[in-house]
This record gives sequence, structure tokens and C-alpha cells, in this order.
Amino acid sequence: MNIEYSKIYNILQIKDNILVFDFQNVGFLNTFEIVELFSLAVSSLFSGDKYKIINETKASSHLKRINFFPVFEKMRNIPAYEEASFSTGNSNRLIELHNYEHKEQFYGDYDKIFIMLKNIGLTDETTSLVASSLGEVVDNAFLHNLGMWPLNISGRSILLAQNFPQKKELCFSYCDFGVGFRATLLENYPELKNNFEAIKLAMEENVTSRFPRRGGNGLNYLQKNIFNGFKGELLVRSGEALVNVRSQGDVELVDNNVQVGFGSNIFFSLKY
Repeated sequence: MNIEYSKIYNILQIKDNILVFDFQNVGFLNTFEIVELFSLAVSSLFSGDKYKIINETKASSHLKRINFFPVFEKMRNIPAYEEASFSTGNSNRLIELHNYEHKEQFYGDYDKIFIMLKNIGLTDETTSLVASSLGEVVDNAFLHNLGMWPLNISGRSILLAQNFPQKKELCFSYCDFGVGFRATLLENYPELKNNFEAIKLAMEENVTSRFPRRGGNGLNYLQKNIFNGFKGELLVRSGEALVNVRSQGDVELVDNNVQVGFGSNIFFSLKY
């Protein structure tokens, strides 16, 4: 998947202490880019209390349909955009953009997610693998960031899951607003120099930030499920580092200068 961070950075601007989403020449944002745009908006240094949307395109209309802006308003504690009239019901989605402040909120949606996966034609076994993989990622985000969440936002993580029936592809992007891979692993692995090294380590079996070193953080489990016949894709962004995970478990550094703030974003897709 081609990720265009320059496009994401150009959308978000600050003018006269107003946060501006400018969609000029942006006709499409993939699942990962949508969540990265959200992360950039939430973690931006904007200090005002207003935002607006200009030069609307299909991309901005899609963001409205998946609940992007109301969730953003809640997390940044910003009043609703006065000209917006948001509606949901995009037929080409699995679920809307969801904000989870506690992992129990995710598990409140778990049955709905499971049913939706079944309804698009996945087998019981595939549905269980996908749902459990997602649950593993959410569990570990809350576990590893316990007591370290930033205080300036009201939410802890977001999930966007999209179904593209024409391509027979499911895409998931889960972003937490924690401290990133290196910070959570550093106590057990003090030799880690950066987030890229931390992501590489996290892909190995039985790697964890827990004490003592028992269990794992779920990425190895996720990687095995995604590439087990589904021809999927796995991207991980932690802090400034974006990596592409190969089917053999190899980790390729895509970008080491990402500027979307803090936290981690785990994207995975599968063909069905």
C-alpha cells in the first residue's frame, strides 16, 4: 500500500488560530491514511477552539459518513463545526470510526464486529481469527500504556474497519494515543535505540513489556494470521517510524520521519 504523508500534511493547516481541513485535490484516502490524518489532527499543537472544512471532495464526504469529525470533536473537546451536517450510513463500510476510552468499550462492539464479518461471507474460522487478532491488538494497547496515557485528549484509541467488496478486501486500522513501542518495551529491553528497532523486536515471539518477560504483545500472532493464506498486508507506525511487515516476519523501514504525533497505528488487511 502506498502511503502519501505529504497529502496528509497538506490537508491539515492552521490559519488565524482555526484548524482547517483543506481537501483540495484530495479525492481519496485509504483506511490507513484516514486514521493517520485523524492522529495528526488530534495531536496537533493547535490551541484554538474552532475548525472548518474547505474545498470539499469525495474524500471529505466519506469522512463525514464514517463519523470522523464528531469523534475528532469529542477527543479534542472542540465544538461542532457550525456548517456541518453529518450523516452516517455508508454502504461501503464495515463500521464507522470508533473511539475507545477503555478496552471494555471495544468488547461492547465485539459481537457486532463478529456478525458483520460473518455477513460478508467469511467462514467461522476466518471470522474468529480476524476478531481475535483485533482483540489482541486492542488488549495490548491498553495494557502496555496503562498509567501513561496523555492527559490532553479525552479518548485513548480509535478503530476504523472498512470492507471493499469489489476488491474483496477488509482493511483495519487501529491507532492508540499512547507512548509508542520503544517507550513501552524500554524497561525490559533498555538497548532499544528507536521505534524501528522496537517494532522489529515486537514482531518476535514472546516479546513483551510485562514483568517478568512472559507472554507477548500480539503482533507475532497478528502477523501469522494475516499471512496465513489471506494475502494480507501489515503496516505498523510507532512514533516517527513506519514499517512494512513481510509474510516471513521481515520488517522493512518505509519512513523514519513520520510527523503525526505520538502513539501507534497498526494497519492490516486481508483478501477474502
